[in-house]
Amino acid sequence: MKSRLERARKMNEAMKTLIDKEPSEVQQKLTQIERVREKLLIENKDLQEELKLREDSLFDQDDELEKRNAELAKLKRTLEQLKSELEENKAELSKVKTQDAGSYSSKLSAQIADNEKLREELSEKVRGLGGRSECISAYLVDVQLKAFFAYILRNGVSSK
Repeated sequence: MKSRLERARKMNEAMKTLIDKEPSEVQQKLTQIERVREKLLIENKDLQEELKLREDSLFDQDDELEKRNAELAKLKRTLEQLKSELEENKAELSKVKTQDAGSYSSKLSAQIADNEKLREELSEKVRGLGGRSECISAYLVDVQLKAFFAYILRNGVSSK
């Protein structure tokens, strides 16, 4: 309450001093005050427009960031899904390799057994042929020599 009374007294004193001064001086001061007020209003308007533009820009940037974050979250989920699929595929591949290794091992063992059986049969047949193999070997050597000489006769001997 006291502060209100004091303010009212000060206002009254200011009004008295204004009234006591010359009217031209008061008019001049009022004109100056009005000019300053107009300048301040124009500045305020410009600042408010600039503030509005900045707010709009910030909202646009915020929207863009939200979109990017949503895209990043989507890509992250996709990446996680791909990682889990990759891990599953690795596990399946390891399982298949283990199964195939056992399968290949048994197939290889069977093939080796077949080869041993064929070798034994071949050895028996070669033993059964006995002397015939020597005759066949001599015959093959003779055929090879004849083919060699025929080649030389056809193409001639070249000295290199």
